[in-house]
Amino acid sequence: MFKINKIAFSKPIPFSYLLPNMITILGLLIGVTSIRLAIECRWHESVTCILVGGMIDGLDGRIARLLNRTSIFGAELDSLCDLVNFGVAPVLVLYLWHGTTTSDLLLWSAMLLFVSCMALRLARFNSAIFLDKFTSKDKYFSRGVPAPCGALLLLAPMIFDFACDVKMNAVPTTSIFIFCYSSFVSALVISRVPTLIIKHCRIQPKYLIYCIVLFFAFIIGIITYPWHTLAACIILYFLSIPCCVYYFNKMSNVN
Repeated sequence: MFKINKIAFSKPIPFSYLLPNMITILGLLIGVTSIRLAIECRWHESVTCILVGGMIDGLDGRIARLLNRTSIFGAELDSLCDLVNFGVAPVLVLYLWHGTTTSDLLLWSAMLLFVSCMALRLARFNSAIFLDKFTSKDKYFSRGVPAPCGALLLLAPMIFDFACDVKMNAVPTTSIFIFCYSSFVSALVISRVPTLIIKHCRIQPKYLIYCIVLFFAFIIGIITYPWHTLAACIILYFLSIPCCVYYFNKMSNVN
């Protein structure tokens, strides 16, 4: 007996019920592949796999809603895959890239902290779904850094190093720096600091043309200078957080 949307089916199930979950599993396989690539010291491909997993994570939910195939099972599966793709995988990739020894407990403790915060964030998100605790402001702002963005921020030292094209010399890579930076990202992941949800942004008609130009500029940048473009996006994301806090508090005062 297979249950979707709290309905038990004893007859053949349409393929559309399985498609969103299959896409979620595909993202999981790509995310886990990043670990193997990191073991083989194929750092660019490894980070790319995690980024592709993030894009797939944004697709499965949209497809499920488009086909009206959302379910509790799909939500749980998505969170479990997110923990692996954006919690375990980026931690191992960053740890292996750093080239540290097993005796470096300082760096490993920071990696454990990030995974723990990611697990707590996903559990909090699931409980909010089941208890229907989302407010109107949650439509425009996420509480804390979302899982895919958290993985991207954690991998920022690698991405900036790729952009500078100077192996292990372009950015600080000491264990203390990685420990402090990853701990800061972990705090953002588990915090309730409002961050922007781009898909729900409302754009004034007079700015539509500029947004289209920016979008194509981003696509061109990803194709021609992917690591430089991602580095710029990380900087802009950090700069957007104070703006989100300001507008979130402004909305609270209005309400």
